Amino acid sequence: MSYDAGAVFTAINITELQTEGRYGAFPTKSTWFITSGDWPSDDNANAFSYTKAGARVDPSNYVEQIAPGATLVKRRASRVHLLQEPGGALKWATVKRGRLHAANGGGEYQAQIAKTSDSGKTWSVVFSDFGEYYFNGIECATDMDCCAVAEDEGPPMNNATDAGAYVFCTTDGGATWTENLHDLKTGASLIDIAAFSPQEYWAVGGQFGAVSSQFPFFFHTTDAGATWKNGTFSLDMLTQYAIDITCVPGVNCWANLLNAITQESSLAVLNNHNNATMA
Repeated sequence: MSYDAGAVFTAINITELQTEGRYGAFPTKSTWFITSGDWPSDDNANAFSYTKAGARVDPSNYVEQIAPGATLVKRRASRVHLLQEPGGALKWATVKRGRLHAANGGGEYQAQIAKTSDSGKTWSVVFSDFGEYYFNGIECATDMDCCAVAEDEGPPMNNATDAGAYVFCTTDGGATWTENLHDLKTGASLIDIAAFSPQEYWAVGGQFGAVSSQFPFFFHTTDAGATWKNGTFSLDMLTQYAIDITCVPGVNCWANLLNAITQESSLAVLNNHNNATMA
């Protein structure tokens, strides 16, 4: 976090979270919200294997097994570790598949939201769920009005009834949260969310699966998240999904798209008639 326009950044450790921090919303100088979460790993004993260094993680008990002479010196993220090999050389080692898990426990989905009202000095967890989904983006129109998106990939990692994309909203500063959307589809994902006003939000993502069947989601609300409608999109957006969104209140909203086939990026313009067109 920077308090001087980016001249110096200070790391803030939110020890209250049992999961990995993911996205943040900063409605005021002192009030911030952070989403966090983990998702299950593959049950295959070979799911975790590191490149080059030869270290691996045993999914049966999540105990890290380091190759002889190599020491795990820092965990950077769930998919990337820094290993110190014999002779002192440091190498990044990448996990091929799956996630490592929080100390909370095991191979389930985990989702939390933390809040600070004093610019990060103290934190409280205002939302926790274990076993159903994990959080992605969060947006606050005011310090009282926020919505966050979550997802569950469904079978074989979890129950089909939990699969799909979610939106949770609060109108009381995080004291209570309401599940306002659950798009019950295996492979449905909501990645980011943005506010055009306290009443109007866009939540974006896509339907994942076979490359030829991928398409973007543009969920829209004009009643502060109480109800949502998936917007229409032009045919040239097929095989693409939305990975983030930015709104300039009173001007417009734009979503960044990624083509699943070519891996090229493009831009979509969203309007208040639930339509998305290529920029």
